[in-house]
Amino acid sequence: MEDQEKIQALINENPHYPVVLTSINTSNLPFNATILRDYVQHTIQNATTMAEYIQHQQIFNEKLISNGLVENVDQNLTVQLLNKQTPKPLSSSMVAQSVPPLGLSPYYQFTPVKKFSAKTGSKIGNGEGDGYLEFQLRNYFGTGEKFIMDVQKGTKTKSSVLLQYQQPFKVWYNTSLSFFQNNRKVSGCTYELSGLKFDFLTSYHRFSGKHVWNHAISFESCARTMKNNSRMKSLSVLFQCQEDWKNSLTYTISNDTRDNHVSPTMGHLLKFSNELEVTTLWNKFQLEASKATSTILSSGRQVSFIGTLKGGTFASLATASPYVPYIDKFQNGGGNDIRGFDFMGLGDKDHVDSLGGNHYMSYGLSMMCPLKPGSNFKWHLFFNGGKLCNDAKKLVKVQEHSTAIGFGILYSHPSARFELNFTLPISASETDLQRKGFQYGLGMSFL
Repeated sequence: MEDQEKIQALINENPHYPVVLTSINTSNLPFNATILRDYVQHTIQNATTMAEYIQHQQIFNEKLISNGLVENVDQNLTVQLLNKQTPKPLSSSMVAQSVPPLGLSPYYQFTPVKKFSAKTGSKIGNGEGDGYLEFQLRNYFGTGEKFIMDVQKGTKTKSSVLLQYQQPFKVWYNTSLSFFQNNRKVSGCTYELSGLKFDFLTSYHRFSGKHVWNHAISFESCARTMKNNSRMKSLSVLFQCQEDWKNSLTYTISNDTRDNHVSPTMGHLLKFSNELEVTTLWNKFQLEASKATSTILSSGRQVSFIGTLKGGTFASLATASPYVPYIDKFQNGGGNDIRGFDFMGLGDKDHVDSLGGNHYMSYGLSMMCPLKPGSNFKWHLFFNGGKLCNDAKKLVKVQEHSTAIGFGILYSHPSARFELNFTLPISASETDLQRKGFQYGLGMSFL
């Protein structure tokens, strides 16, 4: 008892007291033992102080759960004061210290995941609601693999079928192979897509060391059909109603330190994406930068400030100006994008049809303040704007940008965000579809 009190006093006095990992024990292991060794080597075994161990232990738990190896992790930690005659511990990265380190011996109890699950419900995203039926087969071979069959039907999605195999490996890496068939109706047109997609991505934790940039590489091959469902469609859109085949390779790099992806209060996001279409030889480049900060008022409410900048452009690898199918062009406007304008409301029009653009820029500033301390309901004040065009030179002409201001109320949930705003356009192009008055946005991504 005296030793434990002494150890506790050492930790309380100095959270950076040196520690080493001496042993690991578990009563049940619902996955391969070599996988546990990899996770230990990349997380808790790198801890040299008690503060680092607590941080790496959190990463250890999160990665086991997020990679589908366990449902939950419980730890019982035994701590003892070591002396210089103690046998060599598991961790060899500890710098020589003038004081004897603390030996850590965690005992883990893992809650296994359900091998098979079936669930039904609704999904919310970008102004659309979907009902879904999903079947999952998880960790059947003890490597964190996941087999998914997902069927959806929603307000814009007439039908969607997804068959997917996911496989994590070496803690920080994930792969997936997907077969999909999708039928969506947008602005009087039906888009039918069917094909396959392969993804390889990293999932470095922001506390895992120097690796803060995550990478994703994907290859997609799909057959696409665009059909007209309206008698009022313009010739520009009717000309695009045809079948084509898309084969593209996409690379994305991102650095994300935000504390919350839906309504962040601190941190930043830097994201660059480059898509190469190998059939018609066009290149699609996009970037996104976002910064969030906050301050505490005397009333205890946390006021957040968020600034966002987005941009994108097409380039041709074969001709001076790229031919870009209508389905791939950029579109701007709406409650989740540039508020104060209709969905797909910016850019050139042919009659009432939005023709999209090959270049765009959008930006926004938001201030959010909870109705009361800790509330998910928040007051919202914003300014946003941007430009969608086919001539990149017009992006730098700020006087031609479409802008709007507004205020409203939002509800922030971990899985989605709902906004109800009163918007007032400040400037707009002749072809823009303005939205003065109330406008709502529903989804996970906002400007």
